[in-house]
Amino acid sequence: LVLANAAYDERLHQHLEERLRQRYEEHALALVEELRRGCGSLHAEDDLVVFLKLMALGLDNLEPARHRKVGPWELQYNQLRAFRPSRMNRARVETLYAPF
Repeated sequence: LVLANAAYDERLHQHLEERLRQRYEEHALALVEELRRGCGSLHAEDDLVVFLKLMALGLDNLEPARHRKVGPWELQYNQLRAFRPSRMNRARVETLYAPF
């Protein structure tokens, strides 16, 4: 989630990059070890699939979010959004605001 939020803001990403990389590598090593041992994962399956996709792509190959204006609209391309868990893709968006 932190990586997803940092992808929206280049300054934030630069500030967090070293720590994000460190945590990514820690999680990747732990996951590989779990898989080697044949351990049942404690992670939600769709979250695990997202992380495996990120591992397959590689953190260094993740593109930053891009923005452009088209008329009154600001469009955004964010590669990381393609990895969203299926439960999030099925969620129905009815408003632009949701209470936290």
